[in-house]
Amino acid sequence: MKLVYAITAENNPLYQGAYQLRGRYQTYGQHSFVYDFVSTCIRHAIEVSVVVEGQESFSLAAPLARLTAVSELSDESACLQADVVVFDQPSERLLRDVAPRAPALCIIHHRKSEYSESTKARCDRFVCMTEATYEYQRRLMPERQLLLAHQGVDLERFRPRDRRSPPATCPRVLVLSRLDRCANVLRSVIDRLLECECELTIVGDGLGFWELSDSAGHRMVLINYIPCHSMQHFIRQYELVVSAGRGVMEALASGVPALCAGFGYGGPVLEDNFEDQLRVNLTGFGMARPIERIGEDIQSVLPMDPAAWRALAEAHCSMDDMLATIGLISRPTSRHSRVAVAPARVV
Repeated sequence: MKLVYAITAENNPLYQGAYQLRGRYQTYGQHSFVYDFVSTCIRHAIEVSVVVEGQESFSLAAPLARLTAVSELSDESACLQADVVVFDQPSERLLRDVAPRAPALCIIHHRKSEYSESTKARCDRFVCMTEATYEYQRRLMPERQLLLAHQGVDLERFRPRDRRSPPATCPRVLVLSRLDRCANVLRSVIDRLLECECELTIVGDGLGFWELSDSAGHRMVLINYIPCHSMQHFIRQYELVVSAGRGVMEALASGVPALCAGFGYGGPVLEDNFEDQLRVNLTGFGMARPIERIGEDIQSVLPMDPAAWRALAEAHCSMDDMLATIGLISRPTSRHSRVAVAPARVV
């Protein structure tokens, strides 16, 4: 199969031009998804080409070029041979000029994204990565054009490290989140973590970065950005991750327990609450778990076997499963398929 992944990076349409750092747009969740989508396709012997509108500002141009062909949108893009085109934040030019005769899918990153009539005419299916997205989009376009396919991570890239030692009495805790959204929730979570006995590292950029640095930077390691294609080496150095969305998925795939914190505090991500958390993209939205319980939440998950967290990722957030749902590969029958082993509920 030949697949073209076509993405608009110019002016970063997903976030209206925000999150630019030294000439490149740093949109962690979107870029992590793109990297894992492309790498997993290649692992399944799909011939992938990446076409970018605004390649100079696309922070994944060089990392992806190590895996496959990456090119700027040009007149030659129309000549690309493709069995399917996957559009990501498509512009009118991208829709018109990239392999115009090939069937097309469109990835929906934001629940409330709205698409032009030309986009709806060009794309056969729109891929919704959460139930909330599916329910919102069905008001805007025919349901036959929508496909629900939960996003996942590349389980070959994110793997657990060997952990033979008992849980640390002063665990290394990583907070992975943008610092200009959900400010009240995240700041409350960070304040509570500062009261806990832990070694705290926070990775995230945004308006809250310097305020946090000024007020509490002497009590933590504070880093503004780590590229998505190197995160697999970083994240597994911790005993616990506090994050949302792909940060949670990447932690679980690395055999690390995760507390969900974003638009709300969802607490430990477990087998019996995973479906509810996934419905709103693991952001904690609508979750009512008190932040005051974060200390006991940490203590409850640290003793659990890392294999259980990995099994949870294999069951619920595998990129292989997503590609199969879309129809790009056969349904996996390996260890990445649904499994029974999972952590128990924390009451």
